[in-house]
Amino acid sequence: MTNEATRKMMSFPNIVFPTVGYGITRLLGGSNGGGPPDIDRNSAGTRMLATQTVFSLIDAWLRLSMLDDGRVCTGDSGAPNFLGNTDLVVAIGIWRQFCL
Repeated sequence: MTNEATRKMMSFPNIVFPTVGYGITRLLGGSNGGGPPDIDRNSAGTRMLATQTVFSLIDAWLRLSMLDDGRVCTGDSGAPNFLGNTDLVVAIGIWRQFCL
């Protein structure tokens, strides 16, 4: 990302970054199901959408903060983060475990 693009992004902290992924949507076990929580692999594969805003930006990382409409979960690694209502990918998801 260019310095100009970075400056513009940081000057608009309410820019929304839609994220599309196919990760898990359910956990098994835990306090409601007994035993330690584990992912329900059968719950993955459905295209889901979540939105995020800027949390921080440094040379190598754009950190995004989730809004209340979803989560990035196990299986979403590599999911694109788009800039607003465009098809410009500005980041990809790299890791999240047990997010529900």
